[in-house]
Amino acid sequence: MKRISIVRLLVLLSITSGIHAQNTPGTEVPKEIPKGWHLMDRSSTGLWGISVEKAYSFLKETNKKSSPVIVAVIDSGIDTLHEDLKSVLWKNPKEIVGNGKDDDKNGYIDDIYGWNFIGGKNGENVTKDSYEAARVYHRFKEAFDSIDPTVVKFNAEGFARYDMWRRAKQEIAQNSESAAELMEILSKPIEDWIRFLHPTQRKLVQSKFAGPSKVSGAAGTGKTVVGLHRAHRLAAEGKRVLMTSYVKTLCQNNARHLAILQNGNK
Repeated sequence: MKRISIVRLLVLLSITSGIHAQNTPGTEVPKEIPKGWHLMDRSSTGLWGISVEKAYSFLKETNKKSSPVIVAVIDSGIDTLHEDLKSVLWKNPKEIVGNGKDDDKNGYIDDIYGWNFIGGKNGENVTKDSYEAARVYHRFKEAFDSIDPTVVKFNAEGFARYDMWRRAKQEIAQNSESAAELMEILSKPIEDWIRFLHPTQRKLVQSKFAGPSKVSGAAGTGKTVVGLHRAHRLAAEGKRVLMTSYVKTLCQNNARHLAILQNGNK
């Protein structure tokens, strides 16, 4: 996945907002959010969890009888050997385990717990994959790439399909341009590089946040560059900005880089 590799190279950034828990009368939200907070009960902890223990107690106290429910998980997968899942996982009754045959004739061999549609024929996960936009683009490229949409008479379904392909094409083109721009800037001196913002970084710099926000990422992913540009933007708007660090040398470098930004954006 070219896009992922490029973003990881410089700007694998994510904003992780704090958990905003509203107080319930008679409770006090803990300063440190505990592990498993999402399972807790709001009325006793002040945290907006799903009250799982309260639900278990209710079922036990009222002697409620359970009814089997089959839940289909459409996601990145589950661990079929997990201690909480292995005894309750649905199993395909029409499939014989491990015989290498498509016993139920549905096109999938040994689909005991379902099927990994993003995996290989041997059942292993695919380590790299294309984005949906790339799949849509290549799927309909032959049909739409050479047509004039102002001449072709589409029905509603045909136009919707063409518009989907057009948007996929634009997304791929934008990503390709960003990748080429990034490769070019990496070969330039720090004075040019410090002024460069990847679209992911630019979005963070220009965003408006209602409260404190945290930008996280591994070393070298561009967090400081985002901070520099954001401080520069806010200062240019007439706002007072304090940008600090625990590392003395980093403060000195940041001051020098802010001067570069100021001189390059008079």
